[in-house]
Amino acid sequence: MNPTNPAAYWRLNKTWQKWLGKRGTVIVATTIRVPAEEQSAFAPYDFVLIDFGKEKHSFMGVGHESFQPGDQVRCVLRKLAQPSSAAIIPYGIKVTKDLCQV
Repeated sequence: MNPTNPAAYWRLNKTWQKWLGKRGTVIVATTIRVPAEEQSAFAPYDFVLIDFGKEKHSFMGVGHESFQPGDQVRCVLRKLAQPSSAAIIPYGIKVTKDLCQV
């Protein structure tokens, strides 16, 4: 997604309701230490592949959390990048460790 393109951002946020609050299990995680300039404020961060049962999807991890295979996670809405002062603030779905495991 190009955070400077309002039309693409508008189309992408239509899928948020599908993922928001959804719980899954980490299949694999990798740590990004040298990210793109827009994500440098979040570095290092993990990028994870999540198993949601019938489907799998990849997401950026929240903050500086470290993920391992088998971790239970939940999808949340968070800032995806640190834009310039004149750009749209790009929000999107990230995952965080699920502390309320049932």
